[in-house]
Amino acid sequence: MNLDQDEPYRFEAFLEDQDLSLRSLRIRDFRVDLLICGAVSRALYRMLTATGIEVIPDISGRIEEILEAYLKGSLGSMIWTNKHYILRVV
Repeated sequence: MNLDQDEPYRFEAFLEDQDLSLRSLRIRDFRVDLLICGAVSRALYRMLTATGIEVIPDISGRIEEILEAYLKGSLGSMIWTNKHYILRVV
């Protein structure tokens, strides 16, 4: 999702790679600069942040509600219960 444009761009991708380094490279190759997710291992978190991707873990809810909360700066009130992801792509 490109939040700098008037019309956001979103997509979904299935990350089937079991190897965390391959998974982080695949996410990087999507040109993601922000990953909002329900859960992420410490190892994957470190790999993603090392490539310049901002990671906001432990977030749960409907994607539209999460996006609205992010844009309003109120993500702290959401708690992880399932695996929904928002990817912001530049």
